[in-house]
Amino acid sequence: MALRVGAEPDRLQMASLCRRIVQRKRVRYIEDASLKEELAGLRDVMREHREAQVAQLAKEEELQRARVLAHNESSKHFEL
Repeated sequence: MALRVGAEPDRLQMASLCRRIVQRKRVRYIEDASLKEELAGLRDVMREHREAQVAQLAKEEELQRARVLAHNESSKHFEL
């Protein structure tokens, strides 16, 4: 139901217009809430991924130190 240009809206038209505005706001509010939840979920996933990366790097560094230590030990045996 569209308002005619220059015409005064009657009560039914105004009520209909107000109702549509309220419905749009409600939809926007629900969309915002769901987007915030999704964003929070993505932040959790990102944090978990970052923690896993840090743990993986620490493990790789420990393995590298163990390899160097083992290499140094084996090279000592060859020098004797």
